Amino acid sequence: MKTLATPVATALAAISLLASAAARTPTNDAAAFRTFDLYADRTAAVNVVDHVNVSGYPSYLVSNSLLVTRTPGSSDTVALFNSEPHDGVYFEVNGSHPQSYVEYAVTPPQFATSLGFLAMGVIVFNGTGAFNDFGKPLLRATVTYADGDTAIRTLHVGNHVREYLDSDFSCNFVNIPLYTTRPSDPLSGYIYEDGTYFYDVQEQLLPQSKRSKRAVSIRIDGVVLDHFCSTWVPHIYAGSDLFGVSLWPNFAVRNALNQPVVRQSQVTGRDHGGYLFGSTVVGTRRRTDRTACQVASQAMSYTYAGFACTVDSLNAHLQRSRGYEPDRVAVVTFVSPSGDAIRYTAAGQSKLNVDDEFLVEHGTYTNPLATYRVTVAGRNGQAVRVAVHNATVPSIGDLGQVYWKMIPRIADAYTQSPQLRSGDLYDSPQLAARVESLLVREIPVQLNVGARGGHFVVASGWTSSFRPDGSARGTYSIKDPFDDRNYTKLIEGKYRNTFTMARYVVPVGGPGPLLADSAAAVTVGTAGLVVLASGARRVEIIDPLGRRMLRDAGSGEAIYEIPEAAIEDLSSEHDNGGDVDDPLTGYDLQIPTALDGNYTVRVYADDGLSLSASAYDASGVFASDAAADTSVGPTGNTYRLAYSAAGQSIVVTWLGAVGVESTAPTGPSLLTVRTNPTTGPVEFVIAGAGTAGDAIEIFDIGGRRVDALDVAPGRQVVSWYWTRAGCRPGVYLARLRSGNAMVRFVVVR
Repeated sequence: MKTLATPVATALAAISLLASAAARTPTNDAAAFRTFDLYADRTAAVNVVDHVNVSGYPSYLVSNSLLVTRTPGSSDTVALFNSEPHDGVYFEVNGSHPQSYVEYAVTPPQFATSLGFLAMGVIVFNGTGAFNDFGKPLLRATVTYADGDTAIRTLHVGNHVREYLDSDFSCNFVNIPLYTTRPSDPLSGYIYEDGTYFYDVQEQLLPQSKRSKRAVSIRIDGVVLDHFCSTWVPHIYAGSDLFGVSLWPNFAVRNALNQPVVRQSQVTGRDHGGYLFGSTVVGTRRRTDRTACQVASQAMSYTYAGFACTVDSLNAHLQRSRGYEPDRVAVVTFVSPSGDAIRYTAAGQSKLNVDDEFLVEHGTYTNPLATYRVTVAGRNGQAVRVAVHNATVPSIGDLGQVYWKMIPRIADAYTQSPQLRSGDLYDSPQLAARVESLLVREIPVQLNVGARGGHFVVASGWTSSFRPDGSARGTYSIKDPFDDRNYTKLIEGKYRNTFTMARYVVPVGGPGPLLADSAAAVTVGTAGLVVLASGARRVEIIDPLGRRMLRDAGSGEAIYEIPEAAIEDLSSEHDNGGDVDDPLTGYDLQIPTALDGNYTVRVYADDGLSLSASAYDASGVFASDAAADTSVGPTGNTYRLAYSAAGQSIVVTWLGAVGVESTAPTGPSLLTVRTNPTTGPVEFVIAGAGTAGDAIEIFDIGGRRVDALDVAPGRQVVSWYWTRAGCRPGVYLARLRSGNAMVRFVVVR
């Protein structure tokens, strides 16, 4: 156990313009449906009559958020519409007007599966012969996608559209009834009817093959419908009125066998986590009922992708393969002579409650001594022995550990045919778009849900949630493995339509290219590195090439420069079966394509820290090491991770204290730029004496560190020659490591 001396307080400002650490929501969160104003959103109109007022419709149908069901009073909700029956658009194609259409831009472009219309016919007949209009086209919609492709959908009389006004129209003095029978298409529905006026909704499904493209525009054309009455009245043209248009996504993902994601419950009553020592599983972390949501979500993803998998079989594979990360939860401070009772100091934030068990061992994965059950919880706790694994009695300073955090790439080794691989999507402003670019390609996505993360569910489609106030929100349909919740939409319960990171499973080689910014290809056949920082509120790792990964969920600072790497927020749902509103308890760093060499890790914690690093390949963890800081109060530490896949080793070395960061920077700026913008070297001015080992770090607008300048003690002005650093004109950010502010500056030619 190491106790730090009182450190010199420092404060690093959150880097503005970097990826926000805020939880993500579906991209159409605030508008589950794109509802178009018939006029304000229109980009083109040819030969239409605007502002048609059908005064016979009741005023309640005039609404900018009309919630439509297929039949009045039913729960089969269709969509929201900007409904304008007193201000519609009339189409008619006739001899003098060969075209009649309106066009709307979809801005920003969006994924969609359905088009919705509020459209009624004008002079469509329910007669015989030439006056039998059933099945005849009346309106045609063309959806254009970002790549120029199109999808065409047509509204037909009777199937989708009927005459809204029974007007006693006569042709050659012979009364012919108008078409007023309810629409026959099951996706259409009637909203209002009183024997004279009819108001209907028409949903048109867009081709599934084009679900993965973003719609950019909708054009709605009238189609010629010409009735011959007599030589005196040779043409009676039908028309149509448009009172509302909507566009939305609503689907469930399905695999090549047309199968949906099948929910699996994590409640199987088995010991979760740990590793196999001989024929005994040791170091487990509670039961699957409480802590196996991630394993259950992974099992669902494997099964959907074609490899049958259960929660218990995957849990057993991970136990055999050392596929759970160690979490140092305690340091032994007292041992009874026989070893039947111990006292310990808790480490990190992985809570030890009364009746919880942990493993005391020398080293990691190698020399388990005994399992102990907590009798007195707290920082200074007590525990009694419940199982002996080695004749050696524990000693003061031995480690109390549990193994519970799944390593996805080791789990992937369980799959054989097809061989599957996991990919991670870290928190970023593009996270929702990346999730959605997978969903529309029939790939389910595991989400770490809630504002802080802490519970895994599987997003299995895209749907909507209508609110009591008549509004709607876009959301994902989910499969929740936790029985007591068993929610079916991401907006339900405490998930609040938010998630902090995502993971997906694809066959080795992956599907075809996805949308830009969301490639699903994953690297195979490489060794990886995982770091579990329990108790950390801020974590940073620098790899042997100088690339950084950084996350601070409190300040919003986030940097991701290592390919395929991810940082996952942890909260107590994963380690104590708690609530998704429980606070952040640490971070898990996954680097599945690690390089041999030295990694630098900086970790800041508010009340104790437990850090473990594990090196692995497809066969499991081949080396692990750990460190703990049980200091009471805020701490900041730097560690070196000497990692070697070739040598099958990893060594964690404490390098020293780095001070304590504040979560909310205060006070005057310590760093300014003398001339801004500048065409020459950038001159940084430090307001105050520099400190030993200080430096100015410089980032581009994307958050990548492009240079660092050493600052000598007492140095007041430091120049940066951006051309020598290989940089170009643009916007940059700089911070003084020991300071409390970020400065933004511009370099011009």
